[in-house]
Amino acid sequence: MFRQSSIDRFLKLEVPGIQEIPASAARQLKMDGTLVMPKSVEPEHRGRFQAQSDYLEESESWAQQELLTARDGHRLLTALENRLDDKDRRIREDCFRRAHRFIDNAGPRGVGPTTKGFPVRGRHDGSRVDIDVKKGLAFVVRG
Repeated sequence: MFRQSSIDRFLKLEVPGIQEIPASAARQLKMDGTLVMPKSVEPEHRGRFQAQSDYLEESESWAQQELLTARDGHRLLTALENRLDDKDRRIREDCFRRAHRFIDNAGPRGVGPTTKGFPVRGRHDGSRVDIDVKKGLAFVVRG
C-alpha cells in the first residue's frame, strides 16, 4: 500500500528535459516510469458522400461520436455539390436530388451501415453520387 507522501512524490516526478509532470499525466505513469497512452476513441458514427466518375472523385465525410442528423447530412451533401464545377454539378443534378430524397426517406431513426449509389442515367463514364454509411447511424431526425 502506498502512503500519501509516496503518491505526492510520484505525482511530482521530474523527468530530464521536463520541469514537472502535471498530476493528470503522472496518473498515467506505470511504476517503471513508462507512460500509459490512452487508447484513441474511434468515432461511433462515420461515413461519406462521394461524387465520382472516370475523371472525378470528390468526397465529403463525417466521423463523430454523435449521430449524424438528417439536417447535417443535407448540409454535407450540399457542400459536396457546391464544390463541383458547373458542368459536373449539372451532370449529377438528378443524382443529388435522389440522394437528398434518400436522406429524407431514412425515417426518424435514420439508417445503419449501408452503401447507396445514384448513377447518372444514360452515361457510361461512371458518373454518380454515392452515400456510404460506414459505421453507426446517419440521417436521424431530431425533434
